Amino acid sequence: MTTVIDTFEKFVLSPRATVESVVRERRYGAAFAGYLLAVLGFYFWSEAGGTGISIGGFAFGVAWRFTLAILKGLLYAAFVHMTLSFLKQKGSAAGLFILIGISASVFALLLPLSLISELAGRYGFGLHWLVLFITAALQFVLLVELVKISYNTTPAKAWTALLAPVVFWILVVFAVIVSLAVALFLAAAFFVA
Repeated sequence: MTTVIDTFEKFVLSPRATVESVVRERRYGAAFAGYLLAVLGFYFWSEAGGTGISIGGFAFGVAWRFTLAILKGLLYAAFVHMTLSFLKQKGSAAGLFILIGISASVFALLLPLSLISELAGRYGFGLHWLVLFITAALQFVLLVELVKISYNTTPAKAWTALLAPVVFWILVVFAVIVSLAVALFLAAAFFVA
């Protein structure tokens, strides 16, 4: 039985063979470990500089964030796989879910980096956000490489497939905001007149 740490070590030494093996063998344990590491890293990043939290609050916070991370991973894998299918690329949606979880483990870097940014004190506020941005960029670049290997596709198609769901949801949020603004404007005009 291959452990999660063995999987990460093999990935560093032989990325293509490891990605193909992880997708073929459906190593959900590696995905769940990645999602959990991401949740813990993001949890500590968001709580850095806070007043503290109880053990029960920590457990509940991690549990619901882990559940949301799994659901987000499932939805993101479905959208990305659908986009790649439209681009005539062959691959596995379940394998993509696993690869998203593995790439999410990069967010474990938020734990030590958040502590370092907290040492900067009140002057480190920008550093706190820079740490999140850099970590998210690292995770996205890793995910592009994983998709490129798993679907045997070009970098352009991998970028397109991974950005399509993000652009779609940005447009949905923008449409909702515009709709609410128009509705408020019309309601105000109706009541003024």
